[in-house]
Amino acid sequence: MEKDFNPEYVQLCLTIRHYSALRFAMRTLFLVLFIGLAVIGFEIIPQQSFLVKATAKVFGFLVTCFFWACEKNAARYMSHMQERAAELEKLLGYHLWSGMPQSVYWFVGPAVVTPLVYGGIALFWLYAMVFVR
Repeated sequence: MEKDFNPEYVQLCLTIRHYSALRFAMRTLFLVLFIGLAVIGFEIIPQQSFLVKATAKVFGFLVTCFFWACEKNAARYMSHMQERAAELEKLLGYHLWSGMPQSVYWFVGPAVVTPLVYGGIALFWLYAMVFVR
C-alpha cells in the first residue's frame, strides 16, 4: 500500500506559513524593545541616572542577541521544512517550492541581510556601552 503524502505536504506548508508570520512578529517586538531601550539608554527622557542608562544599553545588547538567535532558529526550521516540501513535491507532482525561481541578487537574501542588521545593531549597543555616557 502506497503512503499518501498530501496531508504531510499540507502540514508542511502551514508550518512554513506559521514560521514566516512568527519571524515578522518577532521583528516587530524587537523593534519596539529596541526603540524603548534606546529612549532610556540615550537620555531622550531626561533625568535618568547613569545606572539606568547603562542597564538599558546592556539589555539592548542582550535583547539583540536573543532575537538574532530566535531569528536564526526560525530560519533554520523554515529551511528544513522547505527542503522536505520540495522532496514531497517530487512524489506528488507539485511545483510550489521546487519550482520557485532563485533570486539573482544574493546580497539581499535573508542569509545576508539578517546577520548584517542584527550584527550592526549589536555593534551599535556595544559602542554605546563603551563610548556613550
